[in-house]
Amino acid sequence: MLIIIVFQSRQLSLANDLDYISNQEDLLVAKGEPSEQWQFEDQGALFEHYYYQTENASFLIDQETGLICKQYQGKSRGSCYPCEKDQVSTKCP
Repeated sequence: MLIIIVFQSRQLSLANDLDYISNQEDLLVAKGEPSEQWQFEDQGALFEHYYYQTENASFLIDQETGLICKQYQGKSRGSCYPCEKDQVSTKCP
């Protein structure tokens, strides 16, 4: 009897990364050092932006918790908040 086992490698897409990457430590282990990183303040909280040039991917990390609060394509700095400071709308009471 001949048994053949095939291992299929899976390349994770950006959308699937959050399935296993949830914090700064996991991000650095999985992806290594970012091409660029910088700290910024948004609505009184401190965040760190990691940008990976080879994937054109950005990760925003809440420095208080160490958790990734946003992940997206591109280099521009995003925000973890759905609203601008003092913005009022149906999404931003």
